Amino acid sequence: MSADPGLYRDARELFEAAAEASRDARRLSLRLQGMSAREGVRAQSYAARGRSGSVGGGMSATESRIDWEAAHEARLREDYELVDLAFVICYGTDGTGGVRRLLNGEYADALCMHYVDGMPWETVARRLKLAPSTVRTRANVALDSIDAVGYELAIEGVWE
Repeated sequence: MSADPGLYRDARELFEAAAEASRDARRLSLRLQGMSAREGVRAQSYAARGRSGSVGGGMSATESRIDWEAAHEARLREDYELVDLAFVICYGTDGTGGVRRLLNGEYADALCMHYVDGMPWETVARRLKLAPSTVRTRANVALDSIDAVGYELAIEGVWE
C-alpha cells in the first residue's frame, strides 16, 4: 500500500487502504512485541549448557526478532505513511485543517476513528454521541467532499 494519493480511485478507496494499513501495522507491532517478550531478560551464564556442551546464551530469539523486524521494516513504514496521510487529510498538518476545517470536527473524527483507529461504526457513534446512521452519513459526506476539492485542498481545509 502506498501513501501516494494518486494511486487511489477516490477518497473512499484511500481510506479503506488506510484502514487495512492500520490493521496490518497493529498486527505487525503485536507480533514484534510478542517476539521481544520471548527474548526475556536472562542473567549471564558462563557454564556450559546443552548436550553438546555448547553455551546457548538465548540469542536465537533476539536474532530471530532482528531478522523478522528487518524483513518487515519497509512494509511497516509504508503502513504508517498511509495511516499518517489519512490522519493529515482528516486534521491537516497542524491539527486545525483538513476535514476538520472543511466541514467540522465530527466529520473528521468519524473518518479518523473508523478508518485510522479501526473502531466499528457503533463505537464511533457512541463516542460522538450520534446515531450510527448519522456517523456513516457524515463519513460519506466527508469522503465526497475530499473528492470534490482534491487531496491538497482537503488537507488545507479550504473550498476553492
